Amino acid sequence: MVSSGGMTGENAPRDGAHLSVADGELATELAEVMWAFLRRLRAETTRSELPLAQQAVLARLHATPAMTSSDLARAELVSPQAMNSTVAAARTAGLVRAERDEADGRRMVLHLTADGEVALREAREGRQTWLVGRIEVLSAEQRAGLDVTLATLRALLDDGHQTRVGTR
Repeated sequence: MVSSGGMTGENAPRDGAHLSVADGELATELAEVMWAFLRRLRAETTRSELPLAQQAVLARLHATPAMTSSDLARAELVSPQAMNSTVAAARTAGLVRAERDEADGRRMVLHLTADGEVALREAREGRQTWLVGRIEVLSAEQRAGLDVTLATLRALLDDGHQTRVGTR
């Protein structure tokens, strides 16, 4: 683990515009750990029949109903074409329904169906079981550190995008 304390000389930020060596190393290590964690999480999640892109759409609509496909694309940081394809597949599977926006009849807003709620819940089960099992083996100190880390990761994600990250 890279320590960020005691930066002097060549490792110290000069005028805030330059990345310190320690920050660069920390960024590299963070990216490597996050990718490894994501790969593992995907391995646990892909036991579901529901593709990850559809899981993301269902989760987003569960948290924020009545979004348009364009809203979803912006929130998930994907192209509108990719989101339209994902939404079409979810609609065909009966997981999402579209209806006219009451405020603007030209817009179609999306909602989860009852089957979509069930599919989302089932898709989350493998991931949740794995995560709970991993958290249970942590010490009290590590769990407290995880709380701090989650707050820090949320702060890193706060870049003006509509990325909604759950909080407890």
